[in-house]
Amino acid sequence: MFGVWARIRRAAYRRGRARNAAKFPKVHIGWQYIRYQEPFRHLELGVDPTTDGPDLLYLPTADRWDREMPAWSQGRRDEIVAIILDRVSGRRDLEIEEY
Repeated sequence: MFGVWARIRRAAYRRGRARNAAKFPKVHIGWQYIRYQEPFRHLELGVDPTTDGPDLLYLPTADRWDREMPAWSQGRRDEIVAIILDRVSGRRDLEIEEY
């Protein structure tokens, strides 16, 4: 009897994972960071909230991105930043500050 329930739970878990995979990439907006997330990996970019204008999103230059960011994100800077800006649009006013 236990084996049947275990198989049912495993099948439900797999179906849930497949549904969740379609919801990626995710962008979580925190007070001082923005997290870009794909299945089993993520990266965070710093944000400096301001009171009198747009918040500052600190973004590495293209060369620095490839040196400092995780291997899976190297060479994908423009793609990831475009997704972040699209998801954040209308929820938070951002100005990009490259370093």
